[in-house]
Formats: sequence, C-alpha cells, structure tokens
Amino acid sequence: MPQELAIFDFTSLTTGTPNCLDISKYSQREKIEVMEWIILNTMDNIADDLPLRHFIHGGVYAREMMIPKGVVLTGKIHLVDHIFTLSQGDLSVMTDDGIKRIQAPYTFEVRAGIKKIGFAHSDVICTTYHSTSLTNIEEIEKELFDDGNIDWVDNMVNQYLLKQVAA
Repeated sequence: MPQELAIFDFTSLTTGTPNCLDISKYSQREKIEVMEWIILNTMDNIADDLPLRHFIHGGVYAREMMIPKGVVLTGKIHLVDHIFTLSQGDLSVMTDDGIKRIQAPYTFEVRAGIKKIGFAHSDVICTTYHSTSLTNIEEIEKELFDDGNIDWVDNMVNQYLLKQVAA
C-alpha cells in the first residue's frame, strides 16, 4: 500500500476564475465531468498528443500512456473491467469512489463505467490491460472505450452565464 501523501485538489480547477462555478453540490462523477469540460474548453488539452503505445498479444490488449509532470487529464470510460498499472511516477486519481494518490509500482482492478481524472505529480507511465479477440487498434478502441457525454455541462454553464448577465 502506498504511503499516504497529500492529494491534488481537483476542485481547485474551478477556483480563481471570474464567474466561478461552485461544483461542491455535485456527485464525484459530475465533478469529474465538469472538470473535463473545463479542461476541454479553457485549458490546453494535450491528452490527444500524449504518447501511447499499443501491445496486442494472446488475447490481451495493453495501452501504455506517458503523462508529463503537472498534467491534469480525464480518462476514457472503459466499457469492461480491466487492470491498471502505474509503472512509473506519482499520480492523484479522482473517481466516483473518491480521490487517491498512488505511487509506482501500483496495480489495481478497475470496474467498467468509471470516469477518472488524474494529476501527474511527476512524469508517469501507466498501462491498462484488456481481454479482447480483436487485433485492429481502432476496432479495439470502439469495443473498449467511450468518450462519454458532457453536453449537460454546456447547458449548465450557459444557464449560469445567462443568470450572471441578467443580474
């Protein structure tokens, strides 16, 4: 078990900006989706530019990602249970179950449908492992991952901004 360390305050992503939204009333999942919206709409979203390595062997698909120190990013929703390994680094992860800070080496089981957001305290290498009979990366990604839908956040932000203008 990793030593208990201070964890990254993910909700701080919404503070210190004009017309700040208070997300304290939302569920963990909703908070993650709001923070994902913030990343996608107000920050440099580098998630699609991060180096990925794909391995397919013996019915197992492994997806390895390198995350630079200081990066905040949300993860894809995995449609099936899988294994996650942090092989290098120090990472705070927020899920529906709360916030945990982990240090390599660390491996755990992840339930399907979980939405995650992470903060890399150092350069990180992490890998997910999935069972599949497919061999084409694009087909595997369609089978295993969902980007989710955060349109509700757009609606919430627009309603909030309209109230600010009317006030």
